[in-house]
Amino acid sequence: MEIRRVEGALLQHAMEQSQSLVAQKTGEELRVRILSTVTGVLLELSSGGEGAIRARVAYSEGRMLTLVLPNGLEVMGENRSSLNLTTGDMVELKLESVSPLTFKIVGLYRKNQFEELLKMVFEETQEPLLYISPERLREDLENSGIFYEKKLFNLYLDKLKPEELLKDAKAQILQYLLKDIETLSNLLGVENKKTPEEAKNLLGLLKERVHAYQQLKEAIKNLFLENLNHEEYANVIKNLESSGEIKLIAAIERGDLLNLLREILKKQKMNTLERHQTIEKAFRELQSLEEPALKELLSTLEKGSERAIKEAYEALKEYMDRGEKLLDFYRTRGQALEQLINRLDLIVRLQWQSLIQGNAFYMPIHYEDAKGSLLFRGGKDYTVIFKLDYGEDFMAGILNMPKAGKLLDIKFFTNKLLWADKLKESRDTLNAVLEEGGIKLRNLSVELLEKEKLMESVRTGLVQEGFLLIA
Repeated sequence: MEIRRVEGALLQHAMEQSQSLVAQKTGEELRVRILSTVTGVLLELSSGGEGAIRARVAYSEGRMLTLVLPNGLEVMGENRSSLNLTTGDMVELKLESVSPLTFKIVGLYRKNQFEELLKMVFEETQEPLLYISPERLREDLENSGIFYEKKLFNLYLDKLKPEELLKDAKAQILQYLLKDIETLSNLLGVENKKTPEEAKNLLGLLKERVHAYQQLKEAIKNLFLENLNHEEYANVIKNLESSGEIKLIAAIERGDLLNLLREILKKQKMNTLERHQTIEKAFRELQSLEEPALKELLSTLEKGSERAIKEAYEALKEYMDRGEKLLDFYRTRGQALEQLINRLDLIVRLQWQSLIQGNAFYMPIHYEDAKGSLLFRGGKDYTVIFKLDYGEDFMAGILNMPKAGKLLDIKFFTNKLLWADKLKESRDTLNAVLEEGGIKLRNLSVELLEKEKLMESVRTGLVQEGFLLIA
């Protein structure tokens, strides 16, 4: 990638001793102006401008920076570059010119990026994204969804067949989402925008409307005394009969909502509804709801014409019909739709992590009876880190192979003695299998330990400097 330049004015003494360096103009937007006055030790650290200086970002807020040089010297500066340097970053600087004094960043090392991936591996896994099998591990990984966009590009270039693309997890999720978005858009009466983001919005709207409909449906059931047990129902009806409320009883028994509301409103005006507390309480709950179709009907029943009442009642019935369809969709597809959205979000997060790392990616997996994680990292060596949980027991490992040669180092970790013994005994068998693929098993070790100590042991087992090159 393009090497970004850091430019600043350090000290005249340094410039005078570096006359042989070639001056090169750097744009104002790429400048980091060093505000401290330092000695000629700067040139000494950079071997007269021929070497690089590694400095740690000790402070970064806005444009202000504090860089700590290898000898402990602190240099204050103003960050005017397009790089977002953060506390803890290590920048490797190489002197480029002296007029003005300009440095190139030849390395940006950010601690904790790879550490975050390690934490994801060793945290308790959520619902697994991908089921993997030893027989088709490569295919399972390629179809995990992480590489979907690359496949899509190859499809446009006629390098990939459509049926091959549809094997990809992300392609399958998007295919199902498009169907659900179209169906749900029609049910909700909104524009079909056909985007994953719209699926989230529609799901949220679906939940809101289903909740509102269920509240109304429950309130109407209460009004018809449907939630009472047999004895309670009989007592209410007996009380109504003793009061001569024949029309009220008939409306309840027929399930006639319109006439039931008429009778209740009449009793309310006559101040006789309080005699029937169960119905009065149910009606107050119904009146408290904010559904416009219900409020319109109640208002029209009090002061509207018969035609207006009929129209308002039909509008409420249409609302109830739509609500039942939405409820049916939510019951049959709501959970599946939410899972699709969550799985897509997870794939996008994994893709983002892969982009941040550049040469590493992580994914949660389901393997036979185990749930766990896989972490792949490139660089000078190929490294695979895995962890599989079998209830209280676990197995984890680090596989490392240099790009330059097919020499494999393996370190296993487990808390089960039987597994540890079996793994140690498997060396000859494992070596024979690897040799069929042209790989030589160089080292194999097994560590028996508690789960709480696993991450630290894996971190120690990784042969790394502790910083991941990201620029």
